[in-house]
Amino acid sequence: FLDFVGESFAFRGVPRALFADRLHGDPWREQARIFVIEDSGDGSFLSGLLYYRREVAIEGGAPLILGAVADVCTREDSRRKGLCKTLLLAALGDMAARGFD
Repeated sequence: FLDFVGESFAFRGVPRALFADRLHGDPWREQARIFVIEDSGDGSFLSGLLYYRREVAIEGGAPLILGAVADVCTREDSRRKGLCKTLLLAALGDMAARGFD
C-alpha cells in the first residue's frame, strides 16, 4: 500500500517516506486500517485509503473515538468508477463495527 500511495502522490513531489513515517510513527498504528481494491487480472492496486484512530476531546465531555481518513488515491485509469466511494463506505462500516463515535 505504501508503494501505491507513494507512486500516486509522486507527481506532487511527496516522497513515499512521508507516508511510511506517518503510519509507522502513529501511536495507534495497530488500529489503523488499510482498504484497497485490486485489479482482478494482475492484483495491482486500483484504489486505496487508510484511516487512523484518533481521540478528540470535547470540552466538558468524554473523548470521542474517530477515524481520520487519509492517503486516498485511485489509479488514473480507474477513476470515476465509484471505487473510492466503495472504500469509504467499507471504512465507515469498519469504524462503526469497532465502536467509533
